Amino acid sequence: MSVPEGYSAPPVDENICKLAIPVPGREQPILVELPRINWMPGPEVKKYREWLTPYGEAEAKWMNWIAENSTKPEADQDPKPEGVEELLDGFQQREVTLRWLKPYVSTADYRALMDKIPDGMVEWIKQQLSDPSIAVGESSASTDS
Repeated sequence: MSVPEGYSAPPVDENICKLAIPVPGREQPILVELPRINWMPGPEVKKYREWLTPYGEAEAKWMNWIAENSTKPEADQDPKPEGVEELLDGFQQREVTLRWLKPYVSTADYRALMDKIPDGMVEWIKQQLSDPSIAVGESSASTDS
C-alpha cells in the first residue's frame, strides 16, 4: 500500500499473523494468514462475540446459583438454572483461541486444530495473535510511558 506524503498508516506486516501450525499425524502444517486479534474486521469480532456470549451468560447464571445455594441444604436449594449445565459441558476453553482462526481455515483444518493439536500449541497461537508491542508479563500501561 502506498501512503501519501504527510499521512501515516500502521505497518501491515505487524498486524498480520502468518502461522504454520504443525498437526500430529499430518506431514504438512496448517498454514493460516489472519489479522491479529486487535486488527480483526468488525464483522468477525461480532460473530466471535455472538458465539461466546451465551457461554459467558451461562457461566454467570451458574456462578450465581452456586453462590446463592452452596450453603443451603440440598432440599432447600433453588432449582438449577435450566440448560446451563448442558451448555457449559459442551464448552472447550481451547476454542476461545482457535475460534479466531475459523474464518481463515477450511472446515477440515479447523476440526484438526480442535481435535489434534496440544494445549501448548493453542497457547502459542494465542500469543501470536496478541499485540506484538506488548511483551509477555508486560501490560499496555507500562508501554505507554
